[in-house]
Amino acid sequence: MNQKRAGKMGWLLWTFMAALGAAFLWIVWHEIPWANVRYSLTAVIAGMFLLFLLLSFRQRRQIAFFADTLCETMDRLMADRKMEQYQPYDDSLTSKVQEKMIQFYDRANETKRQSQRERETLQAIVSDISHQVKTPVANIRMFAGILQRHELSEERKTG
Repeated sequence: MNQKRAGKMGWLLWTFMAALGAAFLWIVWHEIPWANVRYSLTAVIAGMFLLFLLLSFRQRRQIAFFADTLCETMDRLMADRKMEQYQPYDDSLTSKVQEKMIQFYDRANETKRQSQRERETLQAIVSDISHQVKTPVANIRMFAGILQRHELSEERKTG
């Protein structure tokens, strides 16, 4: 769900809650003749609305803290810095996600190191093959040059 849609859903929920509360208050004030009961029900409705508001605020803070912690973890991993607030034996959602992120980071680094080792091995093989091919060719050229520079008799050339 994108953020714009989530914002609309939040406003829709708050509008629905306000309309429901207003309808309930209208029914209470017009249908219940006893003032004490009306005030008590109004206080209960206000308390429930306040509780919903506080729980909603608390949930938003928890989500923001969770997101901030994960962003900090990602930043630290990308910068190869040590994790400060990481608690591997904590049974919280944040610790579980951090553990998975660290496992992924370790695997990615191991893959990177393996790729580097393979690249170095391939470079060594190419260098060795190049050396093995160049040495006999150089020897043949050297002997061909010697043979061209010196005048040999026909008998020794075929020899």
